[in-house]
Amino acid sequence: MAIWSANEAHLALFNEIAAAYTATHPDVSVTFDSLPFDGYTTTLTTQIAGGNAPDLAWILETTAGDFVRSGALSPLKATFEGAADYNLADVTESALALWSADGEIYAYPFSTLRNASAGC
Repeated sequence: MAIWSANEAHLALFNEIAAAYTATHPDVSVTFDSLPFDGYTTTLTTQIAGGNAPDLAWILETTAGDFVRSGALSPLKATFEGAADYNLADVTESALALWSADGEIYAYPFSTLRNASAGC
């Protein structure tokens, strides 16, 4: 996963999320590629154009529309709707607005839930 931060608190949170996921998916490995903030989007789009895109990326809100319109992102709505113990309705429509087009969701708004007890 490409991320734009080398902040230790961010990395600790991502590593905690990855550890929880790999605990139930032992055939998956997760690594984080901390790219410098300056030039992050340029590096990410170059990777995508070169056929070397990361499986996941932390996309900046300021570039959300460009990424959604680019065709580089995979549709996610069916995956979210089909996930056991997940309620897409917990994510506000306003949080999904930047990451959606034509009724489809192309990215997930990090740490934006309607119900705080749902956690992030």
